[in-house]
Amino acid sequence: MTASQQPSPPSGQRQVWRTPQAGDLAQLGQQTEALPALAADAVRVEVKAIGLNFADILALTGMYSAAPSGSFIPGLELAGVVSEVGPAVTGFKVGDRVMGSVRFGAYASVVDVAADRLQPLPERWSYAEGAAFFVQTFAAWYGIHHLGAGKRGQRALIHSAAGGVGLQAVRICQALGIDVVGTVGNADKVDFLKSQGVTDVLVREPDFAAQLKRELADKPIHLVLDAVGGKVQEASFKALAPTGRLVVYGATVFAPGERKM
Repeated sequence: MTASQQPSPPSGQRQVWRTPQAGDLAQLGQQTEALPALAADAVRVEVKAIGLNFADILALTGMYSAAPSGSFIPGLELAGVVSEVGPAVTGFKVGDRVMGSVRFGAYASVVDVAADRLQPLPERWSYAEGAAFFVQTFAAWYGIHHLGAGKRGQRALIHSAAGGVGLQAVRICQALGIDVVGTVGNADKVDFLKSQGVTDVLVREPDFAAQLKRELADKPIHLVLDAVGGKVQEASFKALAPTGRLVVYGATVFAPGERKM
């Protein structure tokens, strides 16, 4: 999501999107606030784009336990231009194009970010691309490396493989030498996944357990990344090799409204 084209606030102030508390998306509103003093180890960023993630929606609707209990500014990732650096910062300078992550607070025209949570924005990347990188990549890496203990030569079953986290999981597995079986909800995504180097792509069928048994042909699955839930998750768990791991991310099955498995 790119920053709005509204007039800049007066010097020493910033525009923010703030909610008085989690639980009601309609309470989110734009305000003008005074800029805080810049910490010695922080970098002040003029925001050009922000990430809009499933976690943001869950936080605003009161379904994310990590959300602050009172008033807060949503947003976990951003990209922009450095406008000021704290006296202890040596790795960045005014004018640098950067991307970074925060623990809420990104939905603002100016954000102070700890220097160790920033990275230079790659030259060929747009601000929107930079602002959409961290949350999905962190989720995929944490699921594969820390929780899933993925290792070279293993095979991973990645559900929703054409989604944001799924695509990053595919790329991480490829970099680590882990074979990938990707699944999608409809056939329109198959060609795209194959263009990303995924040769084994399954369009999930109603009887996914039978499909998985048929398609795997006794090939072991050592790691499952699941954002679907329900019977798909149950079948995936039963297909795991001994000591294999199933990692749940997103858990959209628990969100309001119906979801087709």
